[in-house]
Amino acid sequence: RSALIRVPRYLKGKEQASRIELRCPDPSCNPYLAFAVMLKAGLKGISGKYELLEPTEENVYMLNNSKLESMGIGTLPESLGHAIYEMNNDNIVRETLGDATYEKYLAGKKQEWDDYRIKVTPWEISKYLETI
Repeated sequence: RSALIRVPRYLKGKEQASRIELRCPDPSCNPYLAFAVMLKAGLKGISGKYELLEPTEENVYMLNNSKLESMGIGTLPESLGHAIYEMNNDNIVRETLGDATYEKYLAGKKQEWDDYRIKVTPWEISKYLETI
């Protein structure tokens, strides 16, 4: 259950009854913005006739980076900072939200990341002190 997109119970001959699960949105996301971007990305993939990866039954969470790479499987950003970097390198969010909303959203997320990364918690201090 670690796949980004999961197709449960696919039955040959009943493709119209198939469903998919998109498993990436963070529970803390704004669902309106997330669904708008996901729909835009999906429609862009359909209209652009993007090629799909071969399906896998393996638990991709348990695979190492070289195996994932050989299968053509990427990973999601591991932090808000990494997500901001990825968002800057892809125009789908800008195309979906428009320039003004995109810039405001990006500025807010950069501020959120800066606020988080400069804060040192007591737990982090205690973990650091254990290493010395």
